[in-house]
Amino acid sequence: MRFTIIILLLLSLGQIKAQNSTEEHYQFDSIYKTIEGYYNRGLNFKAAELPKSLEENRYVDASAHFFFARVYSLSNEFSKTLFSLKNAVERGITKEQIEQMYDLDPFRKSNLNVIFESSYPTWHQVYLDKQKDIKLDSVYMNELIEITEWESDYEVKTWYDQDGNVAFIEDSSMIELNRKQQDSVFYFTMELVLEKGFPIRKRVGELFNYYSRRLGYSLPKDFSLDDKKWKKIKKMIFTEMEKGNIKPFYYAVLEDDIRASRNQSQLYGTWSAIYSNSFDVAAEVLFENPEEINVRRKAVGLCPIQVELWSQARELPESLKGIEFK
Repeated sequence: MRFTIIILLLLSLGQIKAQNSTEEHYQFDSIYKTIEGYYNRGLNFKAAELPKSLEENRYVDASAHFFFARVYSLSNEFSKTLFSLKNAVERGITKEQIEQMYDLDPFRKSNLNVIFESSYPTWHQVYLDKQKDIKLDSVYMNELIEITEWESDYEVKTWYDQDGNVAFIEDSSMIELNRKQQDSVFYFTMELVLEKGFPIRKRVGELFNYYSRRLGYSLPKDFSLDDKKWKKIKKMIFTEMEKGNIKPFYYAVLEDDIRASRNQSQLYGTWSAIYSNSFDVAAEVLFENPEEINVRRKAVGLCPIQVELWSQARELPESLKGIEFK
């Protein structure tokens, strides 16, 4: 009953015009995660009732439209499926992605699939024309690509041959070398960002996903967040968030990444430490002032932690059970 009330309150957000990017993303995240939760439970007719609440929301991107098309297809609402596919294709979803999606099998059996097949080239051309207007910084992109990625889990690794016999044991000297190399990669990336500016998607395209996050997960354990250079980068990030070039929760994810790498309590529950060697360790994650986690999440545009986990059909971790959330 209590969770039902939460869901109803979240759905009412669809009737409220967001006043800024953070509130608008909170609206998007809350409703989208509710749709996702219904989808994961096979309640597609319930899920299909909600996308209309996000019609004017700026955060409904290509992948969101594609997801809505899948939900509509599974609930046999093929006109809405076609419309969502049009929006998705015009924003970059490809025919190959669509053909591989089994959720769209019901739509493919409908008469409207003929319209999709005939219209796809025109819709895709809309996307291609938009791409012509995008001017990426090729020099910056090449400098980012040249940065070598070094992986190290800071543990002694044992390597086995095909027969299961020990072939090689990585000693501490190798681990130390990898650590130093990874640290040097971080410092090189930091200096490049300070010189060129923060690598937003408008400048470096899809490289944004990789290199912007490395600043968090490859940050050396002894590096101080009070460092003047880091403060400059943090200021860059908040400037880009204010401009709308980065989503309002970006630094929150980065901060949780840093805390996870240092075995510290999470602030926002963005689950950067949910897996360890393919094992789910969510139950072991601790949170700073857990009763205030939803206050912090809303402040950066993220839905309540209960909705986040419900959308994934996950239980609350032990550290959040019994908490009276503010």
